[in-house]
Amino acid sequence: RERRELQSSLIHQMVAARLRHDSCHCCVVIRNQIIVLLCRTNRQDAGNIIGEICRDIEGFYSLPVRVGVSSPSRGGRDIRRCCLEAQTACRSAGRADGT
Repeated sequence: RERRELQSSLIHQMVAARLRHDSCHCCVVIRNQIIVLLCRTNRQDAGNIIGEICRDIEGFYSLPVRVGVSSPSRGGRDIRRCCLEAQTACRSAGRADGT
């Protein structure tokens, strides 16, 4: 358990470093899930950023990565909905690949 927490912390640091170019982006770890919030980012740029993060994690830690993406948020009150959408998409991706 401690190893997973340490690994999550190190992955969080790696992701946060990737997001430093825009101060409104953020990353949090909740129950061994890495949640990335991208502000004012179009779909193509978001896909590129998430792709880079996945390649970093898969390459450095040799861990499989599943991704769930929500529809765009319309404001701060919408973040909960976006997180739930992304979690649902991620679970669906896990079922599709058998994990």
